[in-house]
Amino acid sequence: MMSMETASTLDAIDRRILAALQQQGRSTYDELAAVVGLSASATLRRVKRLEEEGVIAGYVALLAPERVGLGLTAYINVRLAKHLGQGGNPIDAFTAAVQAWPEVVECVALSGEMDYLLRVLVQRHGALLALRDGPAAAPPIGLRFGDFFKWHFYAASFFGGCTNLLE
Repeated sequence: MMSMETASTLDAIDRRILAALQQQGRSTYDELAAVVGLSASATLRRVKRLEEEGVIAGYVALLAPERVGLGLTAYINVRLAKHLGQGGNPIDAFTAAVQAWPEVVECVALSGEMDYLLRVLVQRHGALLALRDGPAAAPPIGLRFGDFFKWHFYAASFFGGCTNLLE
């Protein structure tokens, strides 16, 4: 990930390319060129440059969790033992362990009362309890969980909610 000091300089055409790819990542260069007002070859050169500079980090297929049997999305706030007066430094153990939990699709470190926020996809509530009471409860991690469940899904942006910055 690029820091603010090494951020790429994006012109208006780069921003239009990025916005178009955010909407339809499988566009052909001809389709993309028509949207941004360039030839296909010029668009290809710009996309390749954006990839090489790390502005475009990759391409993925986004799955509908419910369609693959993962109907429950939970957000779990995590406090490590260091905040619970149990001594030790469980950060390394936690970061290693969470990478082995296939249910965890996102883990972010936060400031404030919680250390991490996990986004977890499971089939049902029992699978979430199995994660919470199984590997996540094992020492030396010493987790304290708070669970929140997704009731409704309103909007998503895969640019972190900042697509307006591309305009």
